[in-house]
Amino acid sequence: MAVLSGATLPYVRYRKLYSPKQELPVVWRWKELIEQFDTTAHTERGTLTLSTADTAGRCELVPGMAMSIQVVRAGGRTRPHAHSWWHLFFVQAGTGTMVLGNPQDVVQLSRNDLVLVPAWCAHHFENMTGQDSLVLMSLTNLPQQAGLSNLLAEEPEDGPEAVEIVPIETT
Repeated sequence: MAVLSGATLPYVRYRKLYSPKQELPVVWRWKELIEQFDTTAHTERGTLTLSTADTAGRCELVPGMAMSIQVVRAGGRTRPHAHSWWHLFFVQAGTGTMVLGNPQDVVQLSRNDLVLVPAWCAHHFENMTGQDSLVLMSLTNLPQQAGLSNLLAEEPEDGPEAVEIVPIETT
């Protein structure tokens, strides 16, 4: 590993870097988000992540926290995984099940339900009986954990980016 030499800056400049600034309100229109669903890949860990103009590329809505949208199409499911960040899931639309922990507990989900999944709790979603997509909003502290160099996960070897959620074939 390369080792860098440290640097300094005047204390007054340091304080200016962290001086309070007025945050501006931000709105995301649900109708516009839904329109993006048809042109965005629905991977098993997410579809869209919200960002603001001043944090584009970092996706932190407030320091250390982000919000993503995950779509599990009818007949689809994600694979079990666990990681060092927590999720607070809001069921925006549809129905399905969430499988939690080990041993596994199955939780039925429907619109307006909320589920807190603590760090390192194994979890995945199934939408095997619903006619519509299961749409989830997920508030998470992934950016905080990344900033602490604690972005650890137990996931399938090919990773979440490799698998798009598609209906399961039944033969």
